[in-house]
Amino acid sequence: MSIKPTLRQLEYFISLAETGHFGEAANLCNVSQPTLSSQFKLLEDRLGATLIERNPGQISVTPTGRMILELSKTVFTAVNEIQNVAKNASGNLGGALRLGVIPNFGAYILPFVMQGIHKRFPELEFFVQETRDLELQDGLLSGKIDCALMLSLDHPGIEQSPFLTESIRLGFPYDHPLAQEPTIKIGMLKDEHFLFLVPLKQLPSKVQNFFIQSGGHIRYEIEGPNLDSLRHMVSIGMGITVFPELYIKSEFSKDTRIILRDVEGWELSRELVLAWRKGSVRKDQYLQFLEECKAAIEPARKGCVG
Repeated sequence: MSIKPTLRQLEYFISLAETGHFGEAANLCNVSQPTLSSQFKLLEDRLGATLIERNPGQISVTPTGRMILELSKTVFTAVNEIQNVAKNASGNLGGALRLGVIPNFGAYILPFVMQGIHKRFPELEFFVQETRDLELQDGLLSGKIDCALMLSLDHPGIEQSPFLTESIRLGFPYDHPLAQEPTIKIGMLKDEHFLFLVPLKQLPSKVQNFFIQSGGHIRYEIEGPNLDSLRHMVSIGMGITVFPELYIKSEFSKDTRIILRDVEGWELSRELVLAWRKGSVRKDQYLQFLEECKAAIEPARKGCVG
């Protein structure tokens, strides 16, 4: 009977395929490079197949390797589910939660959420990863993330439940001519310069439609900076932008350099959800976590700037 590959060897292969470099894969797996190299060679010998092609300065996964790579990821997802089943009976939301959040959301939402969750589940280990929607989606499908607070999505492998409909307001520099107007109509925004943190297509659909109808121009789509940086750029007259409800509550009480306005006839908002991999045995725990999140942010929502 042939000797089967070990989980550790499959882990090395996954890391090697993802990093494309033996040294980086070894660091990721917290082992020495010779250990990873020898174990990976043993994996290929046991399978009787070449999984990667070694070229100067780089490696590439072979067609056979790509098929085995996907099966290896499936194996690890199943192993994670086995661990989750074991934790499921212990309460405390399973003992550990790997939460993904979209950028420029966690900074002003998580303080409310984590404080409330810690009071209810003091023994819960809570790990947070902040990254873009597509990376969160991949993390959910691969099992690297348990659940994620993110924009609503449509994917057959992911389930979701509503978390928050967050209103959005328009921000002007305090000395902008429109900042003095009691009512803003969309036609007044023609040729205005807008600042965004992500490309337009990644913004909520309501905001995309609003911008298109406004006749404005995108001055910057700034990958990287956070809402605080964007707020500063607006305050010094570089453009105008939109700010979400709970960020306004968190930061605008102490900032008089920006005037917030609603636009007549437009109820701007974004739909945030808690998402998880379809079929997860921890679904009930995620839904319980979601209810705790909703309760934790309610005081902040009631106190939002009007």
